[in-house]
Amino acid sequence: MVEYIEDLELKERAIQIAKKCNLDHIDFDRVHFYRYTCNTRTCAKITGFFKTLQLAYPHIRPFYVITFNDFNFARENEKSQNQTILHELLHIPKTFSGEFSRIAHSEIYRKSRLFI
Repeated sequence: MVEYIEDLELKERAIQIAKKCNLDHIDFDRVHFYRYTCNTRTCAKITGFFKTLQLAYPHIRPFYVITFNDFNFARENEKSQNQTILHELLHIPKTFSGEFSRIAHSEIYRKSRLFI
């Protein structure tokens, strides 16, 4: 069974990256960061509180959970880790609706070259 551990250090890194990249729409009180270890190819993934869930639970505000697979993420250098964090943050739309934004890899590359 996979164990998830909250990681406040990753959250602080993400806050700094978001400031550098002008991602002011992200409410970090509603974004949670976890690490887990699993032998898969996944490095990180983001999950949101989708619109369909909001219909069933209208009293819960939208939020996001970003998980990092330590098996792969820890092997990356700091710059690559920051690009991975940025990649996941760019999936959060400006409406902060619980849904996802489609992002182009060119946008990640451009922002990471400018800010990271």
